Amino acid sequence: MGDEAVLESILNGEMGPTHMPFALLERITENFSEERKIGQGGFALVYKGIYNGEDIAVKKFYDVQTLDNKHFENECDKLIKIKHPNIVRLVGYCYETQHKYVEYKGVLQFAHHICRILCFEYLQGGSLENHLNESRDHDWPTCYNIIEGTCEALNFLHKGYGSRVLHLDLKPGNILLDKYMGAKVADFGLSTSFNKTRITNTTTGTDLGIIIIEIMAGRIGYKIFSAMDDDPQELFIEQVITNWRGRINATTSPFPSAELDQVETCIKIAIKCVDLNRKNRPTVAEILAAMQKTEKRFLAEWRNHAEFHVDESLPIPTKSESRGGSGGEVVDIKEHPWRLHSLTISYQGLIDAFSFSYIDQYGEKQHVGPWGEQHSYHKTETIRFSPSEFVEEVSGAYGSHFENLLVTSLTFVTNVRTYGPFGNPNHQNVAAAPLKFMADEGSSIVAFHGRSGSHLFSIGVYMYPNNKRKGRTLLAPVIPDGEVLCASFVCIGNYR
Repeated sequence: MGDEAVLESILNGEMGPTHMPFALLERITENFSEERKIGQGGFALVYKGIYNGEDIAVKKFYDVQTLDNKHFENECDKLIKIKHPNIVRLVGYCYETQHKYVEYKGVLQFAHHICRILCFEYLQGGSLENHLNESRDHDWPTCYNIIEGTCEALNFLHKGYGSRVLHLDLKPGNILLDKYMGAKVADFGLSTSFNKTRITNTTTGTDLGIIIIEIMAGRIGYKIFSAMDDDPQELFIEQVITNWRGRINATTSPFPSAELDQVETCIKIAIKCVDLNRKNRPTVAEILAAMQKTEKRFLAEWRNHAEFHVDESLPIPTKSESRGGSGGEVVDIKEHPWRLHSLTISYQGLIDAFSFSYIDQYGEKQHVGPWGEQHSYHKTETIRFSPSEFVEEVSGAYGSHFENLLVTSLTFVTNVRTYGPFGNPNHQNVAAAPLKFMADEGSSIVAFHGRSGSHLFSIGVYMYPNNKRKGRTLLAPVIPDGEVLCASFVCIGNYR
């Protein structure tokens, strides 16, 4: 297989990260030209490579003695194995020796130059660093999702991977954002080797705290906090909450109190992370647990309206028929869904794996899947929906693949934006039939069911009434004494 065919196979998800010849990387970066340079750090230059219209980030390391050959090989092996939706995906690597004439003390000499390059998926949103000055343009759900995604990645590195991995260079420039403003952490693999040569007074915990503060209070937020003389914690927390209260109240959020509760939780977490006493700093797992508790309060706020504005009974969530093939086994949810929280899709040519989380009618987050088989080298996208975002439509296609009918593509449309298409929307090499689910008026899609095995064979949806119904009716579950009932409620606030 030729070099370009190898790269195409990697980008198409047909094979995992592998060695990419230096000559190929020279071609797709226009000989590492200044025009293609998109980033520069203390240890490497980053270029944008373009092949067949698809972008990759090509990170070319400086020739430094602290990065020995064996360590680079070990770290490449680690990066290939690590797979998480909030960690930047490795596409390939280059490890070659170039023979060049170089001038040394006025004399040309033949020298060996070791090229070390890592290639990653290219993320259209750029780094968080580029967005900190624009923080006032981002609503709270966007900021919250960036914080949560970053914490999910760090928690996986600390606990989910086989051996504990510490990110010793966590900073806004190493948190990249996809086109949906989802966070993906980068540059953790080789940070251990480079950081051996420098003294650092920070840890992942303090760095995370500073990042959260800057997301919530702007680029100079931490400097403002550090410069406060008398009791800076309470004063700074109140300033941040007051600022966000004004911003949230200026929006049409259906849950302003619950969002403000998240603001208070996150800023208090950030302050704990920068505590001078390391024993007082929370672990990433503890941070995520505290954040998940705030999500329950969205349902509590909904119920508060419900208790005083009961109007009429409504049916339990509506379950559609599934679309697709009959292979695999039936997969379904166990609890009645209330709100769709997130989706994770692994795809390349087909929908290989599909998982999601939803908030049930008891306020508990339920994780479902993956349905299908995840492959470490396939593309993975995670979508987190804000409480005011509703999935209104799911569309896509299913087609024959090795005599099995499989789901080949999916697209999700909310009241905010369109996500996708994921998979094979152009039906290349697959004869496909369309599938489409539209939420009933006044309802949204809140969960899924279907059939799965080696892939996702079919998919169906659950629909539940939401607060977008005409007449501004707020719809929610009421749960007295453990019994599940449904009722609709007249809205008081300015709901959409």
